[in-house]
Amino acid sequence: MPKGIQAIRTQDERCAKRFLVGADAVFEYDKATLTPDAEETLTALVPLLAKAGKHPVSVEGHTDAKGSDAYNQTLSEKRAGAVKDWLVAHDAVPAATPIKGWGEQRPVASNTRPDGSDDPAGRQKNRRVEVVLNLCDTAG
Repeated sequence: MPKGIQAIRTQDERCAKRFLVGADAVFEYDKATLTPDAEETLTALVPLLAKAGKHPVSVEGHTDAKGSDAYNQTLSEKRAGAVKDWLVAHDAVPAATPIKGWGEQRPVASNTRPDGSDDPAGRQKNRRVEVVLNLCDTAG
């Protein structure tokens, strides 16, 4: 798998295949503008999406728990939108692809250690964008 991208399947989502893009691979901390290095990471995602076939796709943004709920919600939506816009511009997904921001609601790691101190490594894992394929449906 290319740097910054991880394919995941969850037990409770039998129809979903997720490509997790680490936000640090495509955004600066606390930003929603794609970095110059994002091109390499997202370019590597394009053939993975093409190989998956014609399935409906959505783009979901996630943040760590630093900042307010409202701020993180907005940041997650902006990041999902930035990735979607890049993928649309490179003919990897349709323009009608929906986006969803989850803010800090769906962490994949703890933002704090058991003693309550900050866990930078956990927070880093939570800052991500997921491109989700619905494998139980086919698009046009």
